[in-house]
Amino acid sequence: MCSAGHSARRWPGRSWTRVDEKVEGCGYCQTDEEYARNGQRPKYRRRVHLFDSFQGIPKPGPHDNDIRPLLENSAGPVSIQTLEQVRGHMREWCIDPEILVYHPGWFADTIPTAEIGEIALLRLDGDLYESTRICVEHLYPKLSVGGWVIVDDWNLDGARKAVQELLEPQHVYFQRQQ
Repeated sequence: MCSAGHSARRWPGRSWTRVDEKVEGCGYCQTDEEYARNGQRPKYRRRVHLFDSFQGIPKPGPHDNDIRPLLENSAGPVSIQTLEQVRGHMREWCIDPEILVYHPGWFADTIPTAEIGEIALLRLDGDLYESTRICVEHLYPKLSVGGWVIVDDWNLDGARKAVQELLEPQHVYFQRQQ
């Protein structure tokens, strides 16, 4: 049974009408309903690629000072959703499984060799410097002109550093959310 009652983040609506390629996601969050749902709009039907370890967040590196206390003081894996849990959320949200492409594994092992074309919307939720750097390094060059990049972890020093190192001096746009 499908249910649309979940709260969802709202992404820039125009990104769906300006570009007609793939939607990519690095990292998964339970509030990704709107993100996945937009990939299946009849007029703009496109593949939604989901990259995630499905094992939680890896160990932090030297640039990940903001998140290190959370990860090191945790009794077990942090932010873990199994592949089956994610598939279950997609079914609940009525996301057509035909458009979903899952890439289970660490970003370093899956993203560099993933065979994907142009990207319309690239959503980064890697939490850490190295994870975010891999995503930006390998997927940003595939972003189509007029495409969007959403960096969920801009508030974390490691993720922000990875984006700044690879994208500056290019323009970075922000949209206020509430």
